[in-house]
Amino acid sequence: MSTSVLVTGCHQPSGHSLARLAALLPDVRLWLAGTPDQHCDALCDTIRQDSPECHVHSVPPEDCLSPASMLTVSGAKLVLHAEGPFTQYAYQMAEACLAAGIPYIDAADRRAFMASFTGALHPLALKAGVPLICGGSTSSLGSALLDEIAPQFNHIRDVRVTVIPGVRSLRPGSQLATLLSTVGRPMTVLRNGQKIREMSGRHLRKLSVPSVGRCSSVLCDMPDNETLPPRFPDLETLETRLALPGFMAPRAVWLLSHLRQGMQEERIPHPRGGQRPLTAAEQARLRRGQRTMPWLLKRLAHGTSHAGGLIVEAHGDDSMGRPLTRVSSLIASAPEAAYLPILPVIALARQCLEDRASLLPGAYTTPGLLPLRSYMAESKLVQLLLEREARRTQTVPATIGNETPSKRPVPQTQRTPAAV
Repeated sequence: MSTSVLVTGCHQPSGHSLARLAALLPDVRLWLAGTPDQHCDALCDTIRQDSPECHVHSVPPEDCLSPASMLTVSGAKLVLHAEGPFTQYAYQMAEACLAAGIPYIDAADRRAFMASFTGALHPLALKAGVPLICGGSTSSLGSALLDEIAPQFNHIRDVRVTVIPGVRSLRPGSQLATLLSTVGRPMTVLRNGQKIREMSGRHLRKLSVPSVGRCSSVLCDMPDNETLPPRFPDLETLETRLALPGFMAPRAVWLLSHLRQGMQEERIPHPRGGQRPLTAAEQARLRRGQRTMPWLLKRLAHGTSHAGGLIVEAHGDDSMGRPLTRVSSLIASAPEAAYLPILPVIALARQCLEDRASLLPGAYTTPGLLPLRSYMAESKLVQLLLEREARRTQTVPATIGNETPSKRPVPQTQRTPAAV
């Protein structure tokens, strides 16, 4: 018997990708929800062609206004929530699932949203016996990569997490758009055992990544800043960074950081010392600069690699007290990279469908729930989906470099030990 699964946010890139993968899960009846203005009929037609074994329906637009209405219409037994932006305390869908006794899994990728989720909902979810799981996104993969190399350490002191999103994904709700929304805003980072204030989008650093090429990275506020320190109590320094390929695109992000800071503070340095207020003309120029930055990023990244993934670098000491450095990376070529961030949601959804009792009741975040192999097992669904799409469109899926479609690699973990 099929299980009704509701996928929200299907009008956004992450929800669109999540719905297409969820349709390949066994014995599901899929309900897709967008907004009253952006319904999901076209996506339903695409899924029916790529996944004819799945029964898929669209939630009527008038019922997309209320989480409770979406649950009633769909008769959902599981909710996969991907409708961003995930702002702090915006837990209406999770609260509706809690009231209805329905398991909830989201693809949240905002630090504030994840930081407050457990405290806001855990006591009620524990009492009701309902699992509410938050953060099935890149932060889960980063934590799983760190778990892979953690047994080699006696103590982990420093960690750097670098995310490389697909540069072309600039639509609202995409991974890159979410990361860029934090640029130019203050963030709290852990450095030398102290929490200090930094500005997101600063501190350019060069790096070279196989299959991606030369990149530069900047500081970027991510959920890992909240989820990793409690799991690794010896951690003294933690950096989360956004990397973009090429020379100009990362520097455009750096410029965006300064533009946004100027708009927030509405003051600029005065040549004679101190600061002076912005004039109306200067404010107008800053606003124009902010509006054109996404377009500029896309233009600057034209022709570069669109592979994506993440890199986790850890420093500490081994069981003998000797310094130790390990790097664990997960890089996928285009178009597989677009599906990487939502693999944790699919893995947890599969586990819930197979055995709901395996998910403990309560409200908690995903890092540490499943090992990396559980997430990467779902990459087979990505390969199957792309093969079906290629047959439907009678085109060859895009690849990187000289790789042929038949040899396109499934994303794998790469561990590259550095010199001790």
